[in-house]
Amino acid sequence: PLHVIQEISALLIDISSQNESQYLFNHKNHLKLLDSYIENKNPNFKDNYVKLYKEYLSIKKEYDDLISKNIDDGELEFLQFKYAELKDYKYTIEDEENILSEYKFLNSASSNIEVFEDIIDYLDNDSNGVNIQLYNAIRQINKLSSNSKLEEYSDKFNSLYLELSDLINEFKKDYSNDNIDLSKLDYLSDEITKINRLKRKYSTNNLLEYKNKLANQIEELSNREIILSKLNKKLNEIKEKATNEANNISLIRKKYALSLSNLVKIELDDLYLNDASFSININKLDNLTINGNDDVEFYMSANKGVPERPLIKVASGGEVSRIMLGLKSVFTMLSMVDIIIFDEIDTGVSGKVAMAMGNKMEKIA
Repeated sequence: PLHVIQEISALLIDISSQNESQYLFNHKNHLKLLDSYIENKNPNFKDNYVKLYKEYLSIKKEYDDLISKNIDDGELEFLQFKYAELKDYKYTIEDEENILSEYKFLNSASSNIEVFEDIIDYLDNDSNGVNIQLYNAIRQINKLSSNSKLEEYSDKFNSLYLELSDLINEFKKDYSNDNIDLSKLDYLSDEITKINRLKRKYSTNNLLEYKNKLANQIEELSNREIILSKLNKKLNEIKEKATNEANNISLIRKKYALSLSNLVKIELDDLYLNDASFSININKLDNLTINGNDDVEFYMSANKGVPERPLIKVASGGEVSRIMLGLKSVFTMLSMVDIIIFDEIDTGVSGKVAMAMGNKMEKIA
């Protein structure tokens, strides 16, 4: 839409003519320009305030959300009913995964327990198990006359025997009848059934988190007035801190506004607008914003004895061209605009004024 294009283009291209300057004449940009000027010399002057303001907004949202809630007489009772069913629930997501994993292992083991015992018997039978057979073979090798080749085989078989013994012990630990507790199968099955039923009932995949949420809601409703009182106190405290910090920022702005006004005045004098005056008005807002509690607007007068007015209402004709050029000489480096188009900026000027304007444009470029 056209209005979106206009908003975007104002951040990318500034068009200056006798009738228009999108960025500098826009009142809402004046605070940004002043703060950009300050940040060149004092980069973190708003950091503490912004932190306080965000904390204020967070507490205010919590307070507003709670105070706007319509409390149904049966709501607390219903929450307590749901919480009672989950009161003793203690499984985390990881616990639930471990329960399912153990159940799958035991369920698989229950149908293969005889096979596991056969495998263990083949491997570790006292009379003819694989490890016993290998051990006996090693004993026979050691009875032979020693030579380097046999010693090499003996070392390899010994190493293999030790490795095999460790492997058999690990297998027995996991799969022997003595170590597989099949009695847990029914218990684990019941727990999985209970977990899945509760998840379906309460439409959640994290029952522990849901239980804790219910507990917070119950506490919130049961102690609503107490919580509101505490939040209100906290809100007033943080607002007072933020307001004090906003007032400090305002003092900093007023200090730098004077030096910035002087810079603009010098630029206007260079363009033979010696009778012009420029000032930065800073007024208090009723509410805090992300930038503090100041409203900033540029004022000026193009002629001696004429009261200063908002920048957009001041000049006409050839004066506008010079005023805009003077302002841009100061503010170009403070704005995010990369392209400036001067539309017939030299209309109505000549001689020394035209030469001065040419010098200013060269400086800006």
